[in-house]
This record gives sequence, C-alpha cells and structure tokens, in this order.
Amino acid sequence: MRQRIRFCTSRDSAQIAFATAGEGLPLVRVNNWFTHLDLDWDNPVWRHWSEALAERRTLVRYDPRGSGLSDRGVTDFSLDALVADLEAVVDALELRRFPLFGLCQGGVVAVAYAARHPERVSRLVLYDSYLHGAFVGDAGDTLRKQAQAFSQVIELGWGRRVGAFREMFANLLMPEAARHQLKWISELQPDLGILFPALAVAEPET
Repeated sequence: MRQRIRFCTSRDSAQIAFATAGEGLPLVRVNNWFTHLDLDWDNPVWRHWSEALAERRTLVRYDPRGSGLSDRGVTDFSLDALVADLEAVVDALELRRFPLFGLCQGGVVAVAYAARHPERVSRLVLYDSYLHGAFVGDAGDTLRKQAQAFSQVIELGWGRRVGAFREMFANLLMPEAARHQLKWISELQPDLGILFPALAVAEPET
C-alpha cells in the first residue's frame, strides 16, 4: 500500500504535512508527537496500525507542527494552534463529516476539535488519551516530579548522537517493546525535530 504526502497551511502560516492511504470513507488520525509521515510508513512500531486502519478506508495522517515533515520553525504549540492544524488538514481534503481517532496526547486535540465542530465528527475514538498533562490540572506531586525530570532529560539529550539518552527515552516510551522496535525508536529521534510540550497541554474548552 502506498501513501500520498501533501502540505497545507495552518492559520499562522505553518506548513503541515499530511498523508492519505487506502480507499473508501475517510478516517482521520490525530497523531501523537512522535511521528514522521515518511519514515513511519514502514517502521516496525506503527506499520501494522497504518495498514489495518487503511484497509477499508482512506486513512488521513499528519505530522504535528515542529515534528516530522511539518514546519519546524514554529513557536506556538498551544491547543488552539494544534486544533487549527487539524482544521487545515481536513479543510484541505474537503472532508465534510468523518470519524476522528485521537491517539495518546492527540486525544486532547481530537476532543477539542469535536467540541468546536460537532457537525463534522461522526465518531470520536480515543486510545490511551488524556485531557491534560502533568504540569496542569490536579496532577499529583509524584507525577509532576517525574514529568519534570523526564522533561529535563529530553532537553539535555534530545537529538544527540550519544546512544544512552536515546536508548533511555525509547525504553521509557515503550518499556515492553521488542529489541528491534526500541532500536527503531532510538534511531528515529534525531530525525523528528523538536519536541512540543505535550506534558503541558491544557484541558480543551467545551
């Protein structure tokens, strides 16, 4: 199965890369930040997801701003900006009504979009999602401290060629992954660009 990668412009002129694969009614996946449209398609972590979701539908995926093939020279990672990127993608494809699949921190973007455009979302599917991260809301002290330590490690080691940082992050991200999957995650990190502050995403307004 092949995918077609295109670009659209969000409301603040950020270029957002999106891809379609398969045939049939659309299914829009709101990606988590650890994505790269070109590299993800054949990787050992996400490949089975993409193939299954595109088997009977037209799967729509996109790289969030600051990551993958999307514009990396951005500074606004607010919830409004992330929702605007999703709006730009579905508008570029002229989708009128579609199911929305929010994965991990992509769930908060999916919920916010559905709240703002209920007439366009036929189904809302959330997997391993949350409404806010550890730096906002009523997160406990332990979770907050863990998130702070994790963020500092990322700030110091993200994208470095030193294997220890990348391997530690890969094991924290997917502790039960197979060795070849951990190797792929570790090797992909330098190609992803910056890490938007997913831990600080606030609750969407409804």
